Amino acid sequence: VHGGKIKKMFRFFGFVIFSVYLSVHSVKSANISVFGQTYDTSTTVVIYRSEQAIKGTIPSQIGLFSSLSFFGAPNNQISGTIPSQIANANALHTLIFSLNKISGSIPSEISLLTKLYLIDFHDNLLVGSIPTEVGKFPLLETFSVYNNSLSKTLPSEISSLTRLKSLDLRDNLFSGYIPSELGLLELLTFALDENHFMLLSNQFSNNTCARITSCSKTWIDSQICSKCDGKPSSSYAPSPSVYVSASVAYPTSSAFTFIPNIILLLITFILSN
Repeated sequence: VHGGKIKKMFRFFGFVIFSVYLSVHSVKSANISVFGQTYDTSTTVVIYRSEQAIKGTIPSQIGLFSSLSFFGAPNNQISGTIPSQIANANALHTLIFSLNKISGSIPSEISLLTKLYLIDFHDNLLVGSIPTEVGKFPLLETFSVYNNSLSKTLPSEISSLTRLKSLDLRDNLFSGYIPSELGLLELLTFALDENHFMLLSNQFSNNTCARITSCSKTWIDSQICSKCDGKPSSSYAPSPSVYVSASVAYPTSSAFTFIPNIILLLITFILSN
Protein backbone atom coordinates (compact mmCIF):
# COMPACT_ATOMS: atom_id res chain seq x y z
CA VAL A 1 0.00 0.00 0.00
CA HIS A 2 2.71 2.40 1.04
CA GLY A 3 4.61 1.53 -2.13
CA GLY A 4 1.61 2.54 -4.24
CA LYS A 5 1.25 5.85 -2.42
CA ILE A 6 4.92 6.61 -2.84
CA LYS A 7 4.66 5.78 -6.54
CA LYS A 8 1.68 8.13 -6.93
CA MET A 9 3.54 10.83 -5.01
CA PHE A 10 6.53 10.58 -7.35
CA ARG A 11 4.23 10.80 -10.36
CA PHE A 12 2.50 13.82 -8.89
CA PHE A 13 5.74 15.68 -8.16
CA GLY A 14 7.07 14.66 -11.55
CA PHE A 15 4.04 16.23 -13.19
CA VAL A 16 4.44 19.40 -11.11
CA ILE A 17 8.13 19.71 -12.03
CA PHE A 18 7.32 19.10 -15.67
CA SER A 19 4.58 21.76 -15.64
CA VAL A 20 6.82 24.30 -13.95
CA TYR A 21 9.59 23.61 -16.45
CA LEU A 22 7.25 24.10 -19.41
CA SER A 23 5.83 27.32 -18.05
CA VAL A 24 9.22 28.81 -17.21
CA HIS A 25 10.79 27.68 -20.47
CA SER A 26 7.94 29.08 -22.55
CA VAL A 27 8.21 32.47 -20.82
CA LYS A 28 11.99 32.78 -21.05
CA SER A 29 12.42 31.49 -24.57
CA ALA A 30 10.98 33.09 -27.68
CA ASN A 31 11.90 33.62 -31.29
CA ILE A 32 12.29 37.29 -32.21
CA SER A 33 13.22 38.87 -35.52
CA VAL A 34 16.27 41.13 -35.45
CA PHE A 35 17.28 42.81 -38.71
CA GLY A 36 15.29 40.28 -40.76
CA GLN A 37 16.57 37.12 -39.08
CA THR A 38 15.00 35.13 -36.27
CA TYR A 39 16.90 34.46 -33.05
CA ASP A 40 16.09 32.58 -29.85
CA THR A 41 16.08 34.93 -26.87
CA SER A 42 17.47 32.42 -24.39
CA THR A 43 20.29 30.77 -26.39
CA THR A 44 21.56 33.44 -28.80
CA VAL A 45 25.01 34.65 -27.81
CA VAL A 46 26.07 36.62 -30.89
CA ILE A 47 24.19 38.84 -33.36
CA TYR A 48 26.65 40.41 -35.78
CA ARG A 49 25.58 41.67 -39.22
CA SER A 50 28.19 43.81 -40.94
CA GLU A 51 27.86 45.51 -44.36
CA GLN A 52 24.55 43.95 -45.38
CA ALA A 53 22.63 47.11 -46.36
CA ILE A 54 20.29 46.53 -43.40
CA LYS A 55 17.57 49.13 -42.88
CA GLY A 56 15.21 49.54 -39.96
CA THR A 57 15.86 50.15 -36.27
CA ILE A 58 17.36 48.42 -33.25
CA PRO A 59 14.34 46.54 -31.87
CA SER A 60 13.29 47.29 -28.29
CA GLN A 61 12.82 43.51 -27.83
CA ILE A 62 16.61 43.19 -27.78
CA GLY A 63 16.28 43.50 -24.02
CA LEU A 64 14.69 40.04 -23.92
CA PHE A 65 17.92 38.32 -24.95
CA SER A 66 19.30 36.88 -21.73
CA SER A 67 22.49 35.35 -23.16
CA LEU A 68 23.41 37.90 -25.83
CA SER A 69 26.97 39.09 -25.29
CA PHE A 70 28.04 40.42 -28.72
CA PHE A 71 25.63 42.70 -30.59
CA GLY A 72 26.62 44.63 -33.66
CA ALA A 73 25.64 45.67 -37.17
CA PRO A 74 28.26 48.16 -38.41
CA ASN A 75 28.26 49.80 -41.83
CA ASN A 76 24.56 49.46 -42.63
CA GLN A 77 21.62 51.85 -42.92
CA ILE A 78 20.11 51.37 -39.47
CA SER A 79 18.20 54.42 -38.23
CA GLY A 80 16.05 55.35 -35.25
CA THR A 81 17.30 55.63 -31.68
CA ILE A 82 19.12 53.41 -29.21
CA PRO A 83 16.25 51.78 -27.26
CA SER A 84 16.51 52.09 -23.49
CA GLN A 85 15.30 48.47 -23.23
CA ILE A 86 18.74 47.39 -24.40
CA ALA A 87 19.78 47.78 -20.76
CA ASN A 88 17.87 44.57 -19.95
CA ALA A 89 20.25 42.48 -22.10
CA ASN A 90 22.63 42.36 -19.16
CA ALA A 91 25.03 39.78 -20.65
CA LEU A 92 26.23 42.26 -23.31
CA HIS A 93 29.94 42.96 -23.40
CA THR A 94 30.26 44.41 -26.94
CA LEU A 95 28.14 46.97 -28.83
CA ILE A 96 29.21 47.91 -32.37
CA PHE A 97 26.92 50.08 -34.51
CA SER A 98 29.36 52.34 -36.29
CA LEU A 99 28.68 53.75 -39.77
CA ASN A 100 24.88 53.85 -39.57
CA LYS A 101 22.19 56.52 -39.28
CA ILE A 102 21.28 56.11 -35.62
CA SER A 103 19.95 59.34 -34.09
CA GLY A 104 18.75 60.61 -30.74
CA SER A 105 20.72 60.59 -27.52
CA ILE A 106 22.68 57.93 -25.66
CA PRO A 107 20.19 56.54 -23.09
CA SER A 108 21.41 56.77 -19.49
CA GLU A 109 19.98 53.28 -18.89
CA ILE A 110 22.86 51.84 -20.91
CA SER A 111 24.97 52.18 -17.76
CA LEU A 112 23.16 49.11 -16.40
CA LEU A 113 25.17 47.01 -18.86
CA THR A 114 28.05 46.64 -16.42
CA LYS A 115 29.80 43.91 -18.46
CA LEU A 116 30.42 46.17 -21.47
CA TYR A 117 34.03 46.55 -22.48
CA LEU A 118 33.51 48.00 -25.97
CA ILE A 119 31.05 50.67 -27.18
CA ASP A 120 31.39 51.84 -30.78
CA PHE A 121 28.84 54.21 -32.32
CA HIS A 122 31.14 56.29 -34.48
CA ASP A 123 29.79 57.86 -37.68
CA ASN A 124 26.13 58.16 -36.74
CA LEU A 125 23.72 61.01 -36.02
CA LEU A 126 23.75 60.98 -32.22
CA VAL A 127 22.94 64.23 -30.41
CA GLY A 128 22.81 65.47 -26.83
CA SER A 129 25.44 64.92 -24.18
CA ILE A 130 27.33 61.92 -22.89
CA PRO A 131 25.33 60.87 -19.81
CA THR A 132 27.11 61.12 -16.48
CA GLU A 133 26.20 57.48 -15.91
CA VAL A 134 28.96 56.60 -18.39
CA GLY A 135 31.28 56.36 -15.39
CA LYS A 136 29.52 53.22 -14.19
CA PHE A 137 31.16 50.81 -16.65
CA PRO A 138 33.76 48.97 -14.54
CA LEU A 139 35.15 46.95 -17.49
CA LEU A 140 34.93 49.45 -20.37
CA GLU A 141 38.12 49.62 -22.45
CA THR A 142 36.96 51.32 -25.68
CA PHE A 143 34.48 54.18 -26.08
CA SER A 144 34.20 55.50 -29.63
CA VAL A 145 31.56 58.03 -30.70
CA TYR A 146 33.52 60.17 -33.15
CA ASN A 147 31.78 61.88 -36.07
CA ASN A 148 28.38 62.45 -34.45
CA SER A 149 26.71 65.64 -33.22
CA LEU A 150 27.17 65.12 -29.50
CA SER A 151 27.48 68.37 -27.57
CA LYS A 152 27.75 70.11 -24.19
CA THR A 153 30.59 69.40 -21.76
CA LEU A 154 32.38 66.14 -21.08
CA PRO A 155 31.31 64.53 -17.79
CA SER A 156 34.16 64.22 -15.30
CA GLU A 157 32.72 60.78 -14.45
CA ILE A 158 34.63 59.43 -17.46
CA SER A 159 37.67 59.44 -15.17
CA SER A 160 36.03 56.60 -13.20
CA LEU A 161 36.59 54.27 -16.15
CA THR A 162 39.84 52.92 -14.76
CA ARG A 163 40.22 50.25 -17.46
CA LEU A 164 39.60 52.63 -20.37
CA LYS A 165 42.33 52.54 -23.02
CA SER A 166 40.71 54.23 -26.03
CA LEU A 167 38.54 57.36 -25.87
CA ASP A 168 37.66 58.74 -29.30
CA LEU A 169 35.41 61.82 -29.30
CA ARG A 170 36.60 63.50 -32.49
CA ASP A 171 34.39 65.56 -34.78
CA ASN A 172 31.49 66.37 -32.47
CA LEU A 173 30.17 69.59 -30.93
CA PHE A 174 31.59 69.28 -27.41
CA SER A 175 32.38 72.54 -25.64
CA GLY A 176 33.56 73.84 -22.29
CA TYR A 177 36.68 72.75 -20.45
CA ILE A 178 38.16 69.28 -20.73
CA PRO A 179 37.89 67.70 -17.25
CA SER A 180 41.38 67.58 -15.77
CA GLU A 181 40.40 64.29 -14.11
CA LEU A 182 40.86 62.62 -17.49
CA GLY A 183 44.58 63.00 -16.94
CA LEU A 184 44.33 60.20 -14.37
CA LEU A 185 43.51 57.65 -17.06
CA GLU A 186 46.21 55.52 -18.70
CA LEU A 187 44.86 56.10 -22.21
CA LEU A 188 46.56 54.79 -25.32
CA THR A 189 44.14 56.62 -27.62
CA PHE A 190 42.74 60.02 -26.61
CA ALA A 191 41.22 61.83 -29.60
CA LEU A 192 39.37 65.14 -29.17
CA ASP A 193 39.97 66.83 -32.53
CA GLU A 194 37.30 68.97 -34.24
CA ASN A 195 35.33 70.08 -31.18
CA HIS A 196 34.89 73.42 -29.39
CA PHE A 197 36.82 72.89 -26.18
CA MET A 198 38.37 75.65 -24.11
CA LEU A 199 41.71 75.14 -22.40
CA LEU A 200 43.28 76.54 -19.26
CA SER A 201 46.97 77.21 -18.85
CA ASN A 202 48.69 74.30 -17.10
CA GLN A 203 45.42 72.37 -17.06
CA PHE A 204 47.25 69.07 -17.52
CA SER A 205 50.43 67.85 -15.91
CA ASN A 206 53.51 66.98 -17.93
CA ASN A 207 52.96 63.31 -17.09
CA THR A 208 49.50 63.51 -18.61
CA CYS A 209 50.93 65.04 -21.76
CA ALA A 210 53.48 62.25 -21.99
CA ARG A 211 50.69 59.68 -22.07
CA ILE A 212 48.40 61.55 -24.43
CA THR A 213 50.94 62.64 -27.03
CA SER A 214 52.27 59.14 -27.49
CA CYS A 215 49.37 58.48 -29.83
CA SER A 216 49.91 60.84 -32.74
CA LYS A 217 50.83 64.38 -33.76
CA THR A 218 47.34 65.86 -33.68
CA TRP A 219 45.33 68.69 -32.19
CA ILE A 220 46.11 67.20 -28.79
CA ASP A 221 49.84 67.86 -29.18
CA SER A 222 49.50 71.47 -30.22
CA GLN A 223 46.61 72.45 -27.95
CA ILE A 224 46.84 70.44 -24.73
CA CYS A 225 50.58 69.93 -24.40
CA SER A 226 51.43 73.50 -25.26
CA LYS A 227 49.57 74.28 -22.03
CA CYS A 228 51.91 72.07 -20.05
CA ASP A 229 55.54 72.85 -20.82
CA GLY A 230 55.34 74.05 -24.40
CA LYS A 231 56.38 70.83 -26.09
CA PRO A 232 55.20 67.25 -26.28
CA SER A 233 56.94 64.72 -24.12
CA SER A 234 58.30 61.47 -25.53
CA SER A 235 59.05 59.70 -22.26
CA TYR A 236 55.99 57.51 -22.59
CA ALA A 237 55.55 55.87 -25.97
CA PRO A 238 53.41 52.73 -26.16
CA SER A 239 51.89 51.72 -29.46
CA PRO A 240 48.44 53.23 -29.98
CA SER A 241 45.59 50.79 -29.63
CA VAL A 242 43.42 50.40 -32.72
CA TYR A 243 40.18 48.45 -32.76
CA VAL A 244 39.94 45.97 -35.62
CA SER A 245 36.80 43.97 -36.32
CA ALA A 246 37.62 40.34 -35.67
CA SER A 247 35.89 37.30 -37.07
CA VAL A 248 33.09 36.08 -34.85
CA ALA A 249 32.66 32.41 -34.02
CA TYR A 250 28.99 31.50 -33.97
CA PRO A 251 28.25 28.62 -31.57
CA THR A 252 26.67 25.55 -33.15
CA SER A 253 25.29 24.16 -29.91
CA SER A 254 24.51 25.44 -26.46
CA ALA A 255 24.41 24.10 -22.92
CA PHE A 256 21.04 25.82 -22.63
CA THR A 257 19.54 23.23 -24.95
CA PHE A 258 21.39 20.29 -23.38
CA ILE A 259 20.36 20.79 -19.73
CA PRO A 260 16.57 20.94 -20.41
CA ASN A 261 16.81 17.65 -22.32
CA ILE A 262 18.35 15.94 -19.27
CA ILE A 263 15.53 17.28 -17.08
CA LEU A 264 12.90 15.98 -19.49
CA LEU A 265 14.51 12.52 -19.53
CA LEU A 266 14.48 12.36 -15.72
CA ILE A 267 10.84 13.40 -15.55
CA THR A 268 9.85 10.87 -18.22
CA PHE A 269 11.62 8.12 -16.25
CA ILE A 270 9.74 9.03 -13.04
CA LEU A 271 6.37 9.14 -14.79
CA SER A 272 6.87 5.81 -16.55
CA ASN A 273 7.60 3.84 -13.34
